[in-house]
Amino acid sequence: MYLLKEKSDYKIIYDKLKRLLKNSYAPFSKFNVASAVEGGSGNIYYGVNVENMSFSLTICAERNAIFHAISEGEKTIIKVFILSTAKSPITPCGACRQVISEFSK
Repeated sequence: MYLLKEKSDYKIIYDKLKRLLKNSYAPFSKFNVASAVEGGSGNIYYGVNVENMSFSLTICAERNAIFHAISEGEKTIIKVFILSTAKSPITPCGACRQVISEFSK
């Protein structure tokens, strides 16, 4: 957790996401993703994608970060940050968008 206070804190989040990319488990797709969410309290929560050979059991980084926030008592999320190893910009998948929608303010 980290309390977001100033614009310079975005650099701290970016740097942590870069470090977390190596913890992503994506042996099948090779698509590593790290995510952070800002909870309603202002705290930051992190997650990475974790693949499974049975693809439907895979969890995206965004949902992992959101569920981490919820497990710590957050009720809403304010911001979502995503970093990946992809060369082009990425967006959340449909399942992640649904979860983001449910917990967004």
